[in-house]
Amino acid sequence: MNYYKLLERFSKLHIYATNSPDTRFRFVDDTGASLTATFDTAYETDNGLEPGEEGYEEFDAMAFCEDTTGELFEVTYLSLPKEVWDGNKRII
Repeated sequence: MNYYKLLERFSKLHIYATNSPDTRFRFVDDTGASLTATFDTAYETDNGLEPGEEGYEEFDAMAFCEDTTGELFEVTYLSLPKEVWDGNKRII
């Protein structure tokens, strides 16, 4: 998937999650496995390179709390799941 499409999908999830903070989301990966989680926070992050270093990039990220383990996981445009659902409504 191209860069702009990934950003578009991430933006759609970001807007939905920040406007629906109590939603229980279902994340589905490429294998069909899924987990449920709630939105925790949004923040800026980077790709681990030093500012000024070739390839350095800053981007938005979101943390979600996985329901069964209580552990946080990060979603960025680089790590989008295949699908995200709110009940029967597909977000991405």
